[in-house]
Amino acid sequence: MPCRSRVESFHIRQLVRDALIHTSTARLPSNQQTAKLWQLKLRHHGFMTTLFEKIIAGELPGDFVHSDEHIVAIRDINPVAPVHILLIPRKPIPTVNDLTDEDDALVAHLFRVARRLAKSEGIAHDGYRLIFNCNEHGGQEVYHLHLHLIGGTRLSGMGAAR
Repeated sequence: MPCRSRVESFHIRQLVRDALIHTSTARLPSNQQTAKLWQLKLRHHGFMTTLFEKIIAGELPGDFVHSDEHIVAIRDINPVAPVHILLIPRKPIPTVNDLTDEDDALVAHLFRVARRLAKSEGIAHDGYRLIFNCNEHGGQEVYHLHLHLIGGTRLSGMGAAR
């Protein structure tokens, strides 16, 4: 991690202090919603990037299966099926809730590339699943929009955790 100047360090402390002030004092900031708030505030001020932004920038390794000017696709490091690919926009969008009308073409592009990858991976005929997870209850772990392409075996389970 690069060294920060005293001014930058002070600014980070101020952002964290502000985040704490705006969260309930009865609940310490340990849940995903508060973590997301911090992440968004820090990223807005140029102090934090997501895991996916680091992979896209080449700072972390990724098993790339597609790359263009709008998105990248990498194999998931914890696959739940023989084929598990993440399609990630280069534009950092935290959740599905943060999509705007201007992102319509980007979302359509994610689906077109997913369809092409399903064909090239040999799973299009038998079937596959496309999943967006959104926020804590939706199972989102990285707050950078991404589409899961999953297949290569019979898939089951779609309901709530029990």
